[in-house]
Amino acid sequence: MKKNRKLCWNCDGSVHIHATKCPYCGSDLVAEQPSQPLAVPPAPKVQTQSSSLPPPPPPPYVRQVAPALPPEPEPLIFQPTEQANEPKRGNGGFISLLLLLPGAFFLLFAFLLLLFAKEGLLSLEWKAKYWWIYLSLSIPMLYFGWRFLKVDEESTSNSLS
Repeated sequence: MKKNRKLCWNCDGSVHIHATKCPYCGSDLVAEQPSQPLAVPPAPKVQTQSSSLPPPPPPPYVRQVAPALPPEPEPLIFQPTEQANEPKRGNGGFISLLLLLPGAFFLLFAFLLLLFAKEGLLSLEWKAKYWWIYLSLSIPMLYFGWRFLKVDEESTSNSLS
């Protein structure tokens, strides 16, 4: 495709090798080329309404530049104050530890009774029929302990940044 194209001496537009007139700037391509190209290309001829030819395409060397937009202002970072439904941030580690440790203990103990009790008794004489009590105590403790731990981690990361 490049072999049958040449550059216009005036506007450096890529035209067909046998073209006699540049479709971009209207320069005569058959006449002798000047030693130096023109600084400003001549204005294209205005076509009358009687002409049935479509207008020439825009020149390839003209870069369409969008108008510069003003920079967007930086968004304001809203940091909410302590809300009533949030626990106090300083006690989050203690409360989560206070709930997670017994919760984990009761959960493990419930599974220990369920899995290793023989004839309803564990070797320490704990009755295995109460395993569901330990399980029901462990689940809320683990849930709220984990929740308090997450709140404390978020408050620590927010205060560091």
